[in-house]
Amino acid sequence: MTYAKSTTAPISGLQRGLAGLALLLGGAVQAGAQAGAVGTALDTAKSPGSGIAMVTNSVYGRCTGVLIDPRTVLTAAHCLYSKRTARFVRPQSVHVLLGYDRGDYGFHTVAESFEIGHGYDPERSEATAGSDWVVLSLAQAAPDTFRPLPRAQSWQTEQTVFAAGFAQQRAEILTRTPPCVIVSEVASDLIVSDCDVSHGLSGGPLIDPVAQSVIAIQVAVTTVGDRRYAVSVPVAGLPLPVAPDPDPDAAN
Repeated sequence: MTYAKSTTAPISGLQRGLAGLALLLGGAVQAGAQAGAVGTALDTAKSPGSGIAMVTNSVYGRCTGVLIDPRTVLTAAHCLYSKRTARFVRPQSVHVLLGYDRGDYGFHTVAESFEIGHGYDPERSEATAGSDWVVLSLAQAAPDTFRPLPRAQSWQTEQTVFAAGFAQQRAEILTRTPPCVIVSEVASDLIVSDCDVSHGLSGGPLIDPVAQSVIAIQVAVTTVGDRRYAVSVPVAGLPLPVAPDPDPDAAN
């Protein structure tokens, strides 16, 4: 992972610092940058953990995804791009696992097709980060035991959230970050938070802990001065399937 560097003040500097966005799994950490903190385990047997997928392919490695409905997973588009061939991978090479824990999993399928965010250019990932998303249509529907995450339709700065995914430090289990805060919005298509995300959380959800809904998916990290910030794409407004009615028992 690489990081943008800026000496400007945190909030005003974020806008300019985004010119140096670093993809969560791309490249090596610059000198002085630290890997994200090791998170705490999140139960994959109940929501929201049951709706968070491990997404893998032979080219990019592991990312995280969000179950939107039983046949649809949302993740980061850069996870499907091969720099070696300068092409996106075939849908059938994208594997989705739900309930993953230390090599075991409750459900496995592959993508049947996918739709990449309009305007996303993997060779201009910093400039097109707001389109760094992809909707995976699954070859098989996930069982009812894996609950799709409801999508938040709004959010606000200073809102408490947490990020979740398969972080490199504990890649065999699903983990979540400590509570963190939304700091800013950039150009209406990116959210900046102070969540301590790291390798492996690309495509993973930024979650409202009260509603247990997904606000955004993680796509990049930037630093301003000596502080790190997570950058994510809000799900509200994305062309996703119609959301199911919230299940009042989803957290049980």
